[in-house]
Amino acid sequence: MPLRVIAGELRGRSLATAEGRRVRPSSGLVRGAIFNVLQGLTEGADVLDLYAGSGALGIEALSRGARRAVLVERDARSLETMRRNIAALTLADRASVVNSDALGYLVGCGERFDLVLADPPYDQKVAAEILRVVSDRQLLREDGVLVIQHSSRDDAVPGAGALTLWKQKKHGKTAVDFYRSIILGNESL
Repeated sequence: MPLRVIAGELRGRSLATAEGRRVRPSSGLVRGAIFNVLQGLTEGADVLDLYAGSGALGIEALSRGARRAVLVERDARSLETMRRNIAALTLADRASVVNSDALGYLVGCGERFDLVLADPPYDQKVAAEILRVVSDRQLLREDGVLVIQHSSRDDAVPGAGALTLWKQKKHGKTAVDFYRSIILGNESL
């Protein structure tokens, strides 16, 4: 079944995916669940898509009204596929592709985002590290959200710094954790 944009201005458009054993694009069910939780938070947002693969998550955010997306990936085949998807959907003016290791990018990042999406390979078990770096570097704007996908067999990380687990959704082998800032002991939503 081809990968397609679920909703928004690009709804129904096909996305190419790179082939290989390490490639695991977010299913339509998981992407739908993520963006149902994020409903209303993508409009006008600056989005960072880590381990972007085909770019499906960042492209979905753009389709749903995000202002711009930075898509970070280091795999050469995935980068080529992502660039083709961006060109085919005429998103070059709103999407930037960065050839980099995701954690390395986060450590050197000097920008802040409204939404950070991370879908690392499950065997890397880097959720806690991503959460820590995003918190320590203050990469989320006020009311921003960090979304991390991981194996449903692994426990959610409760939080780091000002970021705390807000919601978790599980779909088969995938768990999706949503983190938000806690300011002065009150949940900012």
